Amino acid sequence: MDYSQASDAALLEALSPQRESNAALDEYMRRQEGRIARQRDITRLVLEVVTLPVVAVVDLEATCYGSPEESANHAKEVIEVGWALMEPATGRVLESEQFYVRPTTSFVSSFCTELTGIRPEQVEHAESFAQVMERVRALHERHGVKLWGSYGDYDRKQLETQCANEGVAYPWEGQKHFNIKEFAGAFFGFGKKSPGLARALERAGLAFEGRHHSGVDDARNTARLLAHMLGRNA
Repeated sequence: MDYSQASDAALLEALSPQRESNAALDEYMRRQEGRIARQRDITRLVLEVVTLPVVAVVDLEATCYGSPEESANHAKEVIEVGWALMEPATGRVLESEQFYVRPTTSFVSSFCTELTGIRPEQVEHAESFAQVMERVRALHERHGVKLWGSYGDYDRKQLETQCANEGVAYPWEGQKHFNIKEFAGAFFGFGKKSPGLARALERAGLAFEGRHHSGVDDARNTARLLAHMLGRNA
């Protein structure tokens, strides 16, 4: 058999006997199959993104603490939702929004303020998590957003968890999520260990605009990075 010309299916079939008797080879192949599946998923999403009129990028900031003890005693709560609307055809960031969110079971620590720049008084009388989720849902409806992305999977998981815990309607129900960090890892050759946002921007030759760990600034910068990776130079 000429393995250099074999299809993926033929290669897997040829390896099957060896995998059955070699646990290490089987584990290696499982990892490779997972990597290939992730790359296919990313490719499908990229192909979909370039056909859409707009894509939304979301970045969250949540309550956080400087010690394991404080972290264990307080659940993470969203305190800022940063949102940016990017036009894939041009790479332009058309619009951006910043929503502060009032925490109910946790508080903004000095460590959190140092990291994010968010002060307790900025969120003390802010809208509730449910109100902000409704605002975001309305934004997506108004702009016809069909797909949203974030730099990593944390934002999606935090939103799903907090919506479930508080009985709040998940505003992205039925919409696809694009893990832009995974795309950056593949695009810049980092593989599974994707770079942080600041490093990815540096690799792209883009200066970070604004403050790192500001939700709205991170959302805008992530949208700029996505535009660069799509070959758009707005």
